[in-house]
Amino acid sequence: STGFLKAEYERYKVLVEENIVAKKQFLKAKADYKAAWARLKGIKRELQVMGLDTNVVAGGNFTTTIQIKAPISGYISTAHTEIGKWVDAKEVLYEIVNHDHIHLELKVFERDMLKIKEGQKILFSVTGTGEEVYEGEVYLIGKVIESPQRTVNVHGHISRERHVLIPGMYIEASVVTGTTKVWAVPEQAVVRAGEEAYVFLASGKSDKGMKFQYVPVSTGLESEGWTEITNWEEMGTDPQVVIKGNFFLLSAMEQEG
Repeated sequence: STGFLKAEYERYKVLVEENIVAKKQFLKAKADYKAAWARLKGIKRELQVMGLDTNVVAGGNFTTTIQIKAPISGYISTAHTEIGKWVDAKEVLYEIVNHDHIHLELKVFERDMLKIKEGQKILFSVTGTGEEVYEGEVYLIGKVIESPQRTVNVHGHISRERHVLIPGMYIEASVVTGTTKVWAVPEQAVVRAGEEAYVFLASGKSDKGMKFQYVPVSTGLESEGWTEITNWEEMGTDPQVVIKGNFFLLSAMEQEG
């Protein structure tokens, strides 16, 4: 035991200091004690990994069963074992899903990967479940291009946890790679006619009510329900753009000829 070897080590230490025994005997006692102490620490560590209290075991209280504790809390989604089955140390026993901290896994095309930086904002929505937009940020960018899609994996964190999100959901996401100030209107304000785009401007009042003007516009970027108007200056000072009911106005204009 380490207690006996420690006592031997201490005894030889005193004897060698008084030149009663050879230093070689002291060194052997020291080496035996240190080796036994290292083995004891290793065994304690193994017991701790197994979830056993080393103080209880040292007191002579042994157990015939060992609890295997999961590294995370959550729900068991798949069980790969059963009672009485022999399992290897590398074999998966259960698959556990934890909803407390859901991550985003995006695939970005190779041509766009140089625009992606850690910390950039991610705007995403769940495919087919509505228009609610959630926010996150780029946390980690993959270093390998996957074939044949030629995409890079991007790992993102959600800014605020949403309990409605479930692991495995498909999402549509956009990464904000930069910002610039432009003139823009809600996308429903733009009336499309083939390749042309128009907006209605409130141009004043008359005895019959409000007067509106049908104006062609040049559009640019589209993002988050907004459409850029690149020829804003051509519409005069502080133009009043109609953002609702423009299709009703279009129908009324067509009826008037």
